[in-house]
Amino acid sequence: MTYSCTDFTDDVLNCLASAGAIDPAAVPADNPGHQSDMAIEAIVKMQQSVLAARFTSELLAGVESVSAIADQHGVAALAVLFYLQAAISNETYVEIDTPEMGAVELISALPSADEWMKHIQIVRSANSPSAST
Repeated sequence: MTYSCTDFTDDVLNCLASAGAIDPAAVPADNPGHQSDMAIEAIVKMQQSVLAARFTSELLAGVESVSAIADQHGVAALAVLFYLQAAISNETYVEIDTPEMGAVELISALPSADEWMKHIQIVRSANSPSAST
């Protein structure tokens, strides 16, 4: 039994459709280039979801509980962590104001801190003592 490139492409696209990563109705029948672009885009997006899940796992492994984060660093820091998870998943960033620096302390202590810090932009508020005037 032979296994063709077409069989391979169909299997990959079916797998991505089954995972909900692509809409099977949107896959063009006779355009391998577009099919490839769709598959790669879906795989990259899925990878971002894996990274966001890894961030959450590292965070939860490093703290006693989610409520302990709020107790120790404040609700604003906890909110930043949830926004950061979304930013990792969406390949964007979250702005952290100086009053929310407790979140940065937590993130900096994680094993993959360098990866997560790529999704953070520190901004200085006008009220911050270190803000330039």
